[in-house]
Amino acid sequence: MIADPVLRLFSMCTSLEQTPSLRQEIAESAARILDWTVIPALAEKHGMAPLLRRNLNQAEVKLPSSVQRDLIALSLRHKLINHVRSSALSNLVCSFQQANIPYRILKGAALAYILYPEPGLRPMKDMDILVRDGDLEQVCDLLQQAGYKQNGQTAVSTDRHHLPEFHKLVDGFTLTIEIHNHLLLETSAHPWGRMEDLRSSPMQFSLPDGVQAVTLGSAELLFHLCRHAFYDNHALEPLCMIWVADIINLAEKFVEELDWAIVERDYPLVQHVLTSLHEVRPLSDALIHAAHLNPQATRRQSFNPYLGWPAAPLSRDKPAGVARWLWETFFPSAWWLRLRYGGKRPASVYCVWAAHLRNLFTEATRRTLRRIKHQTN
Repeated sequence: MIADPVLRLFSMCTSLEQTPSLRQEIAESAARILDWTVIPALAEKHGMAPLLRRNLNQAEVKLPSSVQRDLIALSLRHKLINHVRSSALSNLVCSFQQANIPYRILKGAALAYILYPEPGLRPMKDMDILVRDGDLEQVCDLLQQAGYKQNGQTAVSTDRHHLPEFHKLVDGFTLTIEIHNHLLLETSAHPWGRMEDLRSSPMQFSLPDGVQAVTLGSAELLFHLCRHAFYDNHALEPLCMIWVADIINLAEKFVEELDWAIVERDYPLVQHVLTSLHEVRPLSDALIHAAHLNPQATRRQSFNPYLGWPAAPLSRDKPAGVARWLWETFFPSAWWLRLRYGGKRPASVYCVWAAHLRNLFTEATRRTLRRIKHQTN
C-alpha cells in the first residue's frame, strides 16, 4: 500500500490491462485525490499522462473538465510526436541495415512497439540506439546526412556512455537521438553492455510502417531497464512511474518466455527489483512463481521513494522545508534503501544506510571535481 494518494493512483495506472478489482482500486484511489489541478503536471513528470488518461477512462472516473482537457492535450501531443519518431526511426534502421551496421534500439523507443498497445502510450524524451565502438564515426555520418545536428564534441567523454545528443526539427517537434557505445555507465574500466558483450539473440519488432527493427534479448532488456532506472545515472533520483510500468509489464508479458534460471544466474538484480516493485504495484501470482520471488507477505504501509539530494530541489522558503530535505537526503525510507543498496539476500537497514552515506560522499566528490575541472578549462 502507498500512503501518497497521487503515487498510489499512478501506480495502479501503470497497468496495461484492467481487471474488475483493479478498476475498483483505481476508482477508490482517484476518490482520495484532493487537488486534481496538480495531476496533469505530475503525470507528465512521471511519463504517465497517456496511461493515466487511458486507465481513468476505462475505470469510468469522472474528472474535472480542465484536468480532462489537459490530459487529452498531453496524450495527443505524445501520440503525434511518437508518430514522427516512428518515421524517423524507420529511416535510421533502414540506413543501418543498408550500411551493415549492427545496432539495438533501447528503452522507450523499443518498448513503445513491443510492450504498449499504442506507441503514443509510452512518452519518451529521446531515442537511444546502441552501436559498436568501431561504427560510431559512420553512424555520425549517417545521422548528419539525415539532417541531424550535434552539439559539443563528437567523441564519447570519459564520464558518459553515449555521444552528445543529435537533434532535428521535424513537423514542429524536436527529435533527439542518443548514440550509445555501451548501455550503462560503470565505474569499472570495462563498462557492461557493449555490443560485443551481448549474450542473447536480439528481439525483433515491427515499426508501424512495416520496417523490422531489433532490440536487446528479453532478459538483457529487462536487466537494462532495472539497472538504468535505479542504479546507473538515476541512482539518486526520485522514482519515475513510467519506469515501473516498463519493468513490471515487460516481466509480466514475457513471464513464460523468459528463462528464469538464466535470469537468476546472470541477472539476479532483476529478481531483487521485481520483489521491491511488488510493493509499488502487486505482481501476478504467475510472475512471482515463475521468477522464484519471495515478496513481503503483507505489503508495508511505509513505501516512499527517494526525495533527497541531488535530484530533489531544496525548499528554502521555510525552515521546515530545509529540515525535510536534509532528512530525506540522509534518512530515506527503508524500502528505497533496500531497493538501491540491498541484494538478493536480506540486508540490515544499518548496512544499506551506511552504503547510502558512502554513495552520497562519492557523488558529492565527483560533482566537486567536475566543477573544478570545468572552472579551470
